[in-house]
Amino acid sequence: MVEPNREDMERAKIVLDDALPYELDMLDAAARYMQTDEFSKLTKPKTETEWLTWNATVESFWTHARCLMEFFSRRKNQDFTASAASAMDFTEGFRPSSEMEKLWGPGRLAETINEQVSHVGFCSKDEQLQKLGASEMVRVKSIIDKEVGNFERTLKREFQPYWKPRQPVRLDSQLLNSVTTSISHFSRPIGLADWENNDYALEKCRRTVHDAPNRAESPKPALQSDAGVLASLVRCRPQ
Repeated sequence: MVEPNREDMERAKIVLDDALPYELDMLDAAARYMQTDEFSKLTKPKTETEWLTWNATVESFWTHARCLMEFFSRRKNQDFTASAASAMDFTEGFRPSSEMEKLWGPGRLAETINEQVSHVGFCSKDEQLQKLGASEMVRVKSIIDKEVGNFERTLKREFQPYWKPRQPVRLDSQLLNSVTTSISHFSRPIGLADWENNDYALEKCRRTVHDAPNRAESPKPALQSDAGVLASLVRCRPQ
């Protein structure tokens, strides 16, 4: 990469002072909230808002984790006009760890996140998220935290004024039981008033999808398992 000019430095500042801290803040916020008593009480949601809060927290964690996996795994760009930044654009001697390399690429965890969280699948959301359980959360968060530390140590001198050192939020392994228990509530359908009696509706949806290959025409179920909870993520974080 050629030496950055003034415009390049402005683009670098956007990444280091805004875009990258935002991704890390969202990941840390989700990790912090999942370890609170308030979150543990959402294992049996009684309202749509409680259901949404639990799902949004889990999806937010994985959405931002995947984004960070890409940032730390991407090859170095030729210049600062690329559509996506790489950790190598701002560092000297930075290389993704062997642990990070195992997360990114075809057939690896990042692809699983993309398939299970970001796409409409032919199975219920709770079945999809079983592949992204609490143990994976703890493991991935630890790997990302280590990458951040390595990134900070190798950050080039000219970019250091744009970066604020971080204190990552650690995920405690004791979280495993509570999150694993609450994973079964992921696919609660939206829009039905009686939350306690929706098992029949959900089972009907699952059977419709399961029987699809045996039908001449594509099924058009009246009830479908919800495919996503976040309409948008507001780019706003505490100062």
